[in-house]
Amino acid sequence: MTPRGAVLPRAGGTLKRSIQAVHEDVVRQAETWPRRRLVTFHGSLFYFAARYGLQVVGVVQTVPGTEPTAQHMAALVAELRGANPATLFTEPQMESQLASALAREAGVGVHEVDPLGGGPKAASYEDLVRGIAAAMDEALR
Repeated sequence: MTPRGAVLPRAGGTLKRSIQAVHEDVVRQAETWPRRRLVTFHGSLFYFAARYGLQVVGVVQTVPGTEPTAQHMAALVAELRGANPATLFTEPQMESQLASALAREAGVGVHEVDPLGGGPKAASYEDLVRGIAAAMDEALR
């Protein structure tokens, strides 16, 4: 019997190699993205962005369940329309009306990213990261 919390060396090594391989794939993919600035629906992508050289320049819903102020929305529109425009991301778990209104006001499209991986395509952590990277790849090119 394995002690509670112990990681089996073989399983741990396999998992570590698998995660490292996904990371290396995403690094290569991220190097091809000409756009680097993001506006996200909420703060779910900060770690991913930092890890792969992206910048979250705005968050629509800074406090879950609260509506942003008019001033906050104006600042986000400026980020989306600027000389180096940000890309707007929403999530399937969140209410999309607010993001749609923001996109209309800024004259941009909305791209969906699933940071929770609720679908069958995200059966593992590696699948989740690949799904986020695929959404970024489509939106940031």
